[in-house]
Amino acid sequence: MRVSVVFEGSCKTLHMSPHQTVANIKNMIQQSFYMLLSGVDQVQCVLEEVQKVVLRVFSAITKETFPLSGAVIVLSSCSVSTLMSLVSLKLGVPVSAFRLFTVTRCPLYDCNLLCDYHLTPGDTHLETWNGWNEFLRACLRGHKHTLQLHLFQEKPILRFQKRVALYIAAAHRHLDMASWLMDTGVKAEDFVGVHPYRMWCYKTEHLDSLKCPVHAAAEAGQLLILKLFISRSAENLTCRDPSDQNVLRIAIKHRHRECVTYLVSKLCTTLNFSGCSLPMNIYLQIKLWIRKARRRQSPFVSRIGDAVQVDGVPMKKTSLHPRCRAVRGCVEVKRSPCGFEMTSPFVGSSCLSHHPAASPSHNASVKLPQLHPPHTPKSKRREQNVTRSRACGRKSPEEILPAEKSHALSQRSRGSSSSL
Repeated sequence: MRVSVVFEGSCKTLHMSPHQTVANIKNMIQQSFYMLLSGVDQVQCVLEEVQKVVLRVFSAITKETFPLSGAVIVLSSCSVSTLMSLVSLKLGVPVSAFRLFTVTRCPLYDCNLLCDYHLTPGDTHLETWNGWNEFLRACLRGHKHTLQLHLFQEKPILRFQKRVALYIAAAHRHLDMASWLMDTGVKAEDFVGVHPYRMWCYKTEHLDSLKCPVHAAAEAGQLLILKLFISRSAENLTCRDPSDQNVLRIAIKHRHRECVTYLVSKLCTTLNFSGCSLPMNIYLQIKLWIRKARRRQSPFVSRIGDAVQVDGVPMKKTSLHPRCRAVRGCVEVKRSPCGFEMTSPFVGSSCLSHHPAASPSHNASVKLPQLHPPHTPKSKRREQNVTRSRACGRKSPEEILPAEKSHALSQRSRGSSSSL
C-alpha cells in the first residue's frame, strides 16, 4: 500500500503493508521528516480517490476533447462496444448517431478490443453522419427552431432524426423540445434504432441502439422528463432496455434517489375505471398484451421504396449510358425438381415480362435459332455432286426411290387384274 504524507508544504510517499500499526506509521513519519511526535500528537489521515484519465476523445459535434476515466476502461481488455457505451452515456447521444475513429482515420469496430488498435490517451476521434453536426449541436443545446431547419426531407431519415432528438432531449432535460417531438408522433417507449442507410446490417449493430429515450432519462436522473413521459403514456414504466432492465432498475443502478421514489410511487398506484379498479402493474401487463397482439416489434423497420446505402456511399439512380439502362432487367426464380431455387436473369430484349411484343402468359417459350452441323470436306463434295446432277436433269436417290415404289405397285395391280 502506498501512502502520501504532507507536512509543512513537503510531500513524501511511504510504502507500507496494511497490517502495520499506527505506532509503526509514526516511526516512519519521524524518520522521513526528521521530527518528534509525542503520544498526544495525532496523525490525521484523509482518503482521497483520484481517477486517472485513461482515454481522451475529440468530439466533432462540440469541437471539444473530453476525458474518460475509471476502472472500466482498460486498454488491454476493454472492447470497442464498451467504449461506445461509455461515450454515449457521457455525451447523452445514442450510439447509432456517431462512430469512433483513430487519428489515422481507421474505424473502430465493436467486435474488436482497444489493444488491437494500439490506442494512446489522445488517439480517438468521434464523428457523425455527413451533414449531422449542426443538427446534433442544436439538439444538445435544446434549440428547437434550429433543429427544425436541419431536418431531412426523406421520411425514413426524418423519423430516425426525431427519435435521436428525443433521446438527446431526455438526457439533457430539454422539456420544450421533448414535448414538441412527442406532439409530432415520436414515442418515448420506442427504441432509437439504426440509421436507415444501415438497415442491411442491423443484426450486427450495437445493442445500445435498442435503447429508448425513457432509458436515457433514467440514466441521467432527469425527473421532469420522466414525469413528462409517464404522463403521456404509462407504458414507459415497463419499457426494458437491451439488458432486460426496466426504468426503475436503471434509476437504482445509477443511484438517482428522487427518480426511484417517483417511479415506486407510480407503480404502487391504483387506477379506477367504470365498474372496476386495477393496480398499475396489472394494467400495464394488459396494455403490453394488447400491444403485442396488434403488432410484432422488430428492429427492421425499413419499408418498400426506402433507399439503402452501403457505408454511406449513395447509389446512382440514373445512368447516362444507354446500355446501362438496357442491362436493367428482371430475374426469374424457378424451382428445380430437387427443390433448389434457381435464378435465370432476363436482360434487355430477351426479358419476357418487359418485352413489348411478349405475351402476357408466364408459360411463353423463347424460340431459339436452328442449329446446323459444321461443314466438312465430304459434305461439301456431296453438295457439289447434288448441284451437278440437278443441273443435268438427274434426280437424287431420295426422289428416285418413291417413284420406283409407285411404279412397282402399279405393275402388281395390272398383273392381278389380267389374271382375273
